[in-house]
Amino acid sequence: MCCFLAVAKGVHGSSFIVWITVPIPLLFIVIMLCHNLTLEGASQGIHEYLNGTPGMEIEPTVWADAVGQIFFSIGVCMGIMTSYGSYNPVKKPIILDNMIICITNSSVSFISGFAVWAIIGYLEAKDSLAKDETSSQGLAFIAFPTATDLMPWSNLWTFMFSATLFFLGIDSAFGYVEATSTVVTDLKFMRNVPRAFTSFLICLFGLICSIPFCTNWGFILFDVVDHYLCVYLLFICGIV
Repeated sequence: MCCFLAVAKGVHGSSFIVWITVPIPLLFIVIMLCHNLTLEGASQGIHEYLNGTPGMEIEPTVWADAVGQIFFSIGVCMGIMTSYGSYNPVKKPIILDNMIICITNSSVSFISGFAVWAIIGYLEAKDSLAKDETSSQGLAFIAFPTATDLMPWSNLWTFMFSATLFFLGIDSAFGYVEATSTVVTDLKFMRNVPRAFTSFLICLFGLICSIPFCTNWGFILFDVVDHYLCVYLLFICGIV
């Protein structure tokens, strides 16, 4: 429903939505970063973030996941930037825009890493069982919630973390819907169909496809889809 409301009026409506869904999570990330750096064991976590875990060799799959994350976060090979770019004037220079997007995206990811690894160091200092659940979806759904539950004012930090995930998730989701809607409405037999109705059908299709993720085995399905589609499929699309 949130995705549909964001894209119902097209890219001109969603361009106003991002003025809310982008600054708020960035503000929350900065606040959590400042707080997490004061936690017990944060310095050890930051040391591991910048220097790696002593005696542990980085596996090739880690690099594959890292590249996949860059592809995913920037929207490369997903048609998002192509769809948004189609609304620019034909003669508009795009090199500077591309540089701003890439540098800003990677900078935010790098800075967010300090907040994340400070939490990992905190869990290690508390000798929590969640310290081993720091990869893939385990970080967001196990490690971070466990850490916030151990902190003073845990409800506040849990709210900020959940709101950050929600806003960032909405940004990504309606970007995909907008890209798909742009392609569909450009088809000759769809040009007379209202844009809102097309967006509604896409969101409804996405809702139906997401139902299996809410079942008991949905967590495993999510891990498989996240790993293979968001990494290897993007590589294949990029090569093609």
